[in-house]
Amino acid sequence: MFPAGLLSRFMSSPNNVHMGVAKKVLKYIRGTADLGILYSKSGGVKLNGYADSDWAGSVDDMKSTSGYIFTIGSGAICWNAKK
Repeated sequence: MFPAGLLSRFMSSPNNVHMGVAKKVLKYIRGTADLGILYSKSGGVKLNGYADSDWAGSVDDMKSTSGYIFTIGSGAICWNAKK
């Protein structure tokens, strides 16, 4: 998700580097198409939450990045990433 969001910033004027990265993202998606998230009925239901952030961590524009994810068992139910 992150590489696709980053590539979308250059849609108006992509160059050869952007096209090469886009090709790698598509190859990754093709190679992981059979993977997924399993929500199981058995076992205990445990809610986990994780969050992370940085302060002006982007070397390109000195903006901060933050994100969080909540899971029940082994499956993600809510996530967000923001620059």
